[in-house]
Amino acid sequence: MSIFLLENISKIYKTGSGDFYALKDISLSFSSTGLVSIVGKSGSGKSTLLNILLGIEKPSSGSLKFNGRQINKMSDKSFSKYHLNDVSMVFQHYNIFDDLSAKDNVMLPLLMKGYSKAKAEKNVNNYFEDFSLTYLSNQRSKLLSGGEKQRIAILRAIAISPKVILCDEPTGALDSKNSLAIMEMLKELSKKILVIYVSHNKTLVNQFSDRIITLKDGKIFADKTINESRNNLLNNSKGTYSSKWSTLFTKINLKINIKKNIFSIIACTIGFASILLSFGFKEGSNISQENALKNNLSLLHATASEKTTFEIENSPLNYEKSIRPSLESIDENLENIDVAIEPCLSYLFPTYPFGRYQNVVVENFQMVPLYDISLETYGKQLLVSGSPPKEKIDEVIVNEEFVKLLKKDNLSIIDDLFNISFSTSLKYSTGDFDNPIVKDDFSFDYNLRIAAVVKEFSFLNTPKIYYSYKALKKELDTLYLENISLSLKRPTTIFEYLENVKEDDVISNYCSEIFLTSIDDSSIFFETIKKLKDNNSSFQIESNAYDIQQSYKTFIESFSTALFVFVIIAFIGVNFILGMISLSTFIENKKNSAILTCLGARHRSIQSIYLTENYLLITISVILSIFLSLLSQFILNNIISRNFALNNLISIPFSTFLNVPFGLVIFLFVIAIIFSTVFTLTPMLIYRHISLSDELRDE
Repeated sequence: MSIFLLENISKIYKTGSGDFYALKDISLSFSSTGLVSIVGKSGSGKSTLLNILLGIEKPSSGSLKFNGRQINKMSDKSFSKYHLNDVSMVFQHYNIFDDLSAKDNVMLPLLMKGYSKAKAEKNVNNYFEDFSLTYLSNQRSKLLSGGEKQRIAILRAIAISPKVILCDEPTGALDSKNSLAIMEMLKELSKKILVIYVSHNKTLVNQFSDRIITLKDGKIFADKTINESRNNLLNNSKGTYSSKWSTLFTKINLKINIKKNIFSIIACTIGFASILLSFGFKEGSNISQENALKNNLSLLHATASEKTTFEIENSPLNYEKSIRPSLESIDENLENIDVAIEPCLSYLFPTYPFGRYQNVVVENFQMVPLYDISLETYGKQLLVSGSPPKEKIDEVIVNEEFVKLLKKDNLSIIDDLFNISFSTSLKYSTGDFDNPIVKDDFSFDYNLRIAAVVKEFSFLNTPKIYYSYKALKKELDTLYLENISLSLKRPTTIFEYLENVKEDDVISNYCSEIFLTSIDDSSIFFETIKKLKDNNSSFQIESNAYDIQQSYKTFIESFSTALFVFVIIAFIGVNFILGMISLSTFIENKKNSAILTCLGARHRSIQSIYLTENYLLITISVILSIFLSLLSQFILNNIISRNFALNNLISIPFSTFLNVPFGLVIFLFVIAIIFSTVFTLTPMLIYRHISLSDELRDE
């Protein structure tokens, strides 16, 4: 039985001018031994015939059998077995791997065949000895001469003990001495197996061939038998395929691509760390909103007013009138919240006055009353210098924004004096036609001692001076209004007068002071403020701390949305970088992949070379990103805490994510592996449809 049987084989290529027949109705049979030469002019179909026998090109029509088996349409597994057990190739330009030693090149197909490294090395050493090439075994292949490379290519071809060796111009690039040595080597092999080779060297063909097949225009022009070959009993021993050899090429790629891989690791580490920090910000910002609320002394202070809107007749405009709410209205709207309700003193003690510090006029600060300036109820944790003052009108607390306004530092400002002064008139309508208005002038001039400095959440915060409401109330309750007292015919203090003016009197400032008496009610209090605003209630509460919190919440939500987009882009970008690096590595080495395929490597093993490299880069990047993100978290949280009085704004959920320990890292790693696999395999799957013979051409 013939080892090769070709029946009516044709190969057609599509060209711009129509179909081109590289081979046309070729029918041949080959014995299992002998040296068969295929000759003919360039373009006659020699290499095409060899490629079809090798299986790297498919015939357009006809039947090709090897040892009685149809091989026109081989699966990946069958293709691998065909090359590892039956047919090997010696390429014109060697196609050995320059980054491997000569011995490793020859061992490679044996490792693919499932040999242990020790057994493969023993077999290969015997081949090197048999052909007197031991001196080449440990040399790096790129340092070998052309003749030496061709010998190594032949050793690699015979190492698996094939039944057929195909040779494409094995002496084409060699001098006469080396050419003769190679042909003698092939002639010796042809006594036991079939050697088919393509050549233009008529001298060598005539000297060594047992059979000469001449092709012309894709057809058999002549088929001359010189020495009758015989059929041997074929060895059907099979190997067990192994993929362990692929790690060798992964290591080579890592070494060759070291600069590219370092860039990849740096880019991916930064990308993964950015993603972790983004999740940390999302996690920490939910907690920080509560902290932002509590890091403000004005948390326990607000003002309440009753607002009514009036339409102007025959006009699209309207106007709003504010009045001081009644105690009943306050109790009704703030039920179950412990508050102290006091008259607003802003008419006499303005919220936004101006002052003097070391004879320099200072503006753009706010005066905020505290019900407990000793900070026993709340606020001691915010102190950064000094100590809480006593209930005295001339001792105050300032925030860091105020310290910066004065261009001082927290320690040096303690015990400094800050002067504020103000004057106005209090008027009383008597109802007497002759003397309808009675007024008393009021003025104050205080040198305020700065007793303490507090560090508040600085987002949208303004310079503030905190003073004691109780001390001011006590002070105003000792000052009598001389003219108004005469008109009322009873002694009347300033505070008593303010307490009893009409709700729409300008002196009332159209509001009441609201002081929370417990920090525990702050959340409920803020929810009440939001509910009143959302319902457009006529009863309104104004709170500086609430406004800051809402603005911060809006900022966080907007920033979180932007971060979500960033995370998606960063994640795609990281995997795109990995994919592109893998793609570029594959493109640079696609000829090597084609060679490996021809040696018997399966597609999944070739894919694993690049996937393993990518997986290793991802693993290193993820591990490094953990350390980088933790360091960045520590640094950023310190900066944020120091500048914004906000602790742990970034809190990466390493311990639990989706209720899984280290779930976030695992999630990122798994998704990165999936994306990287897709990015890596897609181009490789596309390249599988490209002819191996095209890939093997010199570039």
